[in-house]
Amino acid sequence: MATGTSSDLANQGAQWLQGMKDAALQMTKGEKKDEDESYSPFQSLQKAAVLQECRCFNDREINARKCIQILTKILWLLAQGARLALTPCRGLFSPVATLE
Repeated sequence: MATGTSSDLANQGAQWLQGMKDAALQMTKGEKKDEDESYSPFQSLQKAAVLQECRCFNDREINARKCIQILTKILWLLAQGARLALTPCRGLFSPVATLE
């Protein structure tokens, strides 16, 4: 009876492996299902709005959560290929560099 059980486990393992292989092949082909579509909360983000939000770095009391969110937005914009002018970068660097 032990032989039949190990054979059943081997068959289940092979089926699972085949399913994983099929899923990997579908992903490499670029076939996506609707529920697999990626969603980004930053898709409608505008560079000017983010730069306006950066004023919070000059506040007396720093809100760490808000600062992290703004820095994340800036990184996302940069990753998308947005270019920041030198003047806003200079104005942003000093306050961000002083964050603890």
